[in-house]
Amino acid sequence: MDKEKRILDEVKKTISLLDDVINIEPNPYLFTRVKAQIDSKSYKLNRANENPVFRLAKQLVFALLILFNIYTIINFITSDGQTSATRDQYIKNVKSEYFLDYNVDYLANLESEE
Repeated sequence: MDKEKRILDEVKKTISLLDDVINIEPNPYLFTRVKAQIDSKSYKLNRANENPVFRLAKQLVFALLILFNIYTIINFITSDGQTSATRDQYIKNVKSEYFLDYNVDYLANLESEE
């Protein structure tokens, strides 16, 4: 019991040290200055130095990814070769692999540990 009391006293001493900390007031215009620097320089520099061919290539790759995803979804939904049971099993596998169906009652576990 004496050991627990000493630990509790040390914890109280440590926490009481936080009461003596003085908060320093930040510069009220700091956020505005940082935001202005970011807005003015980085966007203009990146857009000015970027190659137009590279910019077009990025947009084309993004559009192709979207089209590929749409094609995959449509193909998955309208596929005649798969039965609904196979589709359901596939969805269950994905859910279990990514823990999408994982349910935990945290309060029940908390009460059982106490």
